[in-house]
Amino acid sequence: MTSVAEIERRLTELRHEAAGEHPGTRTNVVELVVWCGTAAVADEAAAAISGLSANRPSRAIVLQPADAAEVRSEESVFCALPPDGSGPGGGLVCSEVVRLHGPSDTGALAAMTRSLLLPDLPLFVLWLDEPPFDGPVARGLMRSCSRLVVDSTRFAGTIEALAGMIGDDPPSVSDLSWTKITGWREVVARLFDPPDHHALLPRIERIRIEHVEGSPAQARLLGGWLVARAAHGAAVETVAVERADMKAGSLVSVRLTAGDVELAVERPEEGVAVVTSPGLPQQRLALRVPPFEKLLGDELEVLARDRVFEAAVEACAGW
Repeated sequence: MTSVAEIERRLTELRHEAAGEHPGTRTNVVELVVWCGTAAVADEAAAAISGLSANRPSRAIVLQPADAAEVRSEESVFCALPPDGSGPGGGLVCSEVVRLHGPSDTGALAAMTRSLLLPDLPLFVLWLDEPPFDGPVARGLMRSCSRLVVDSTRFAGTIEALAGMIGDDPPSVSDLSWTKITGWREVVARLFDPPDHHALLPRIERIRIEHVEGSPAQARLLGGWLVARAAHGAAVETVAVERADMKAGSLVSVRLTAGDVELAVERPEEGVAVVTSPGLPQQRLALRVPPFEKLLGDELEVLARDRVFEAAVEACAGW
């Protein structure tokens, strides 16, 4: 089995090599552990971490199951100038990635991970696999986890699993699918910017959300957000549609009905939203979903509980 001392020695060597003639200092921000259900997802996660231009974790540990009795490791280090252009003493800041392969039915991976964690830093766990979060690896990681991040678009049953974890005790919970619909929430909120539209919010009776077939998670979260924030008694309908030009689960349109008034946001193509609101000219707005590495980088900036997200999860968990 690979030892922690060996891994630390190799990381130190790699940090010196990556920094070259410049002093290389490890960032002192957060730690990230990523559990990946498959090797392909682990490759994607490692590539995303290495592609972060800012908000890099001080140390990221990417875990994947392997048909082996022992834990194996691969190490890499990425160094760059910090966003302000100057590192400590004029040097570079470095981020470390350790990939661990090992058995998922024992506590070996979690034990090795805990031994590699840096002291006194917040720990984010990104769970890129099916729930529940109660196996040997999950139990080992949750002991010291500050924030659990998932992606409900990829894995069915995740919203229900998160709903059972919301509470005052750590970890706080988040969902990349919630971050994916940030632009949608902003555009939908703009429907009610005109003063005479404010009164429509509590009168919303029906919410119809179309999404690309494959996952209703983003549609459910958007509907949950609307119900929790304003449209408390509204009926929510999520409808799967075929769209070859968009990713599975992507939102396509939102229609809100309040009596004889209808407000709508449609996405005819990637990156564009068409907003229809009574009494106002039709608008075309930018509506883009950030790539995976940007979603991940944004999540690493948030430590506090997101109570708006939690309310949306609780509102839509039974749909």
